[in-house]
Amino acid sequence: MAVAALTLAFAALETGGYVALRLTPQSYEPFRDLAWMRGAFHPLFTVRGQETYVFWPYVGNFFRPTWRTAPAGLPRPFPEAYVYQDLWGQLTPLAKPKGELRVFVLGGSTMMGQGATWAAATVPSRLEYWLRRRQPPGSPWTIRVVNAGVGGYTSTQEQVLITTRLLAYAPDAFLVCDGYNDFMELWSAPNLPPFWGSYSKHLYEGFNRMQSLRGLLGQLGFLASTRLYCLALPRVLLREQRRRQDGGGAAPGAALRDSALAHMERAVWVYTLNMRSMVGVSGGHHIPLIMALQPTLAYGKPPSERERGLLAAHEAAGNAGWLPAIVSYYGRMRAAYREAAREFPGRVLDESELFKAERATLYGDHCHYNDAGNDKFARRLAAPVYAALKQRVGKGL
Repeated sequence: MAVAALTLAFAALETGGYVALRLTPQSYEPFRDLAWMRGAFHPLFTVRGQETYVFWPYVGNFFRPTWRTAPAGLPRPFPEAYVYQDLWGQLTPLAKPKGELRVFVLGGSTMMGQGATWAAATVPSRLEYWLRRRQPPGSPWTIRVVNAGVGGYTSTQEQVLITTRLLAYAPDAFLVCDGYNDFMELWSAPNLPPFWGSYSKHLYEGFNRMQSLRGLLGQLGFLASTRLYCLALPRVLLREQRRRQDGGGAAPGAALRDSALAHMERAVWVYTLNMRSMVGVSGGHHIPLIMALQPTLAYGKPPSERERGLLAAHEAAGNAGWLPAIVSYYGRMRAAYREAAREFPGRVLDESELFKAERATLYGDHCHYNDAGNDKFARRLAAPVYAALKQRVGKGL
């Protein structure tokens, strides 16, 4: 009887949570971070295919191939290790065709293509276009640019991705465009361990460090709440209550914000180590690697009227103090880039002020470019990448 009563109570709670989530407008601020649950897997209500992301050791979330049936001949049990897939479903097989030059572009969601209207408008796709425009007629080489950007990735995850996965695909050049996410990880969760990306950072918010008993219990609660409506709704309501206690701003609160600023120098230090690691590893395999500090709306561009609204909206969403913090952070990053450029000439590019003379709208939000911004960034990067490829293969390019 007790088991039956508990089962009925759980079913009633789950049904109530499901109904509440379905009836709540998606724009309702406290539930905004749970909008994805409307179509997410739930053992009682929905049946869906495999998840978009798979967990991969040391890098965290990673795109899982979306084919219904894996192509014949792929080894088991990890076919995703033999075919690289980006957010847009484009596949790159492990075996490289003769005459193909592969450029892997790494970064976070900006390189992944968030903000682009379609796959051909992303920075990697536009880079491929501009690289091919530079080829002489009759060139025996086919340039292929692979989108290796993953949402939320920092320089730590990118250097691990290169060494554990991408070297196997016989790349001819790497292009790493990043910098912004290294700041945002500290801004949102200053105690976040280095191999956890933004998709997992809320595991840690409010629990200090995961080594504590409170942190472990918090993780278990979070993992359960990502699948159970009756636990997800209280979690959101508690976060909304904390947001109001912080004066109307969403996380991070003042303590986290001050902590992020205090750890800013460490973020630049870690980034510099990762930069040297990526350049060193690729150089050890005789593969050119170019690092580019990505532009962001809060730094180095006169905002259009629409872009001023985007900045204001981001501040209003609970990021008070974010603007001066990102300006301070980028100042430190640019100094680190200047120092690295003396050691690695032509391989370390500060593109943070690429849009400083542009008054048109080039951003779709506070950090992701629209199609025009993607094209301008890709066109700027085409020259150094093409020079690196030409140095690598010589004649015919």
